[in-house]
Amino acid sequence: MRKLVLLLLAVIITATGKGQTSDKIIIGKIDSVYSGVLNEQRKVWVYVPHMKAGMQQNAGQRYPVVYLLDGDGHFESVAGMIQQLSQVNGNTVVPEMIVVGIPNTDRTRDLTPTRIISDPR
Repeated sequence: MRKLVLLLLAVIITATGKGQTSDKIIIGKIDSVYSGVLNEQRKVWVYVPHMKAGMQQNAGQRYPVVYLLDGDGHFESVAGMIQQLSQVNGNTVVPEMIVVGIPNTDRTRDLTPTRIISDPR
């Protein structure tokens, strides 16, 4: 009987207990811009280096920018590598930089030339 009560108590505690409040890892932000050339709203995924503890945000801070094609497929890994190689544990292998991932809406149109100005012959 005692084992049954303990088992029932363990099940109730397990079922009603809460774990982590959020299971998301956020490494960037999704924004959008309108392209007049493509005549569409385009999403862009943006990673900005985190401010170091004790530093105030400097509006004049300049960073190199990496523009990443196929952004929806490679954004997390590239932004994570840049963060690891520029910030974590004092690493300075690469400078801190902004990553802008550009997802494709029409891969053929987005990644191949569509207008030929002169004949190469």
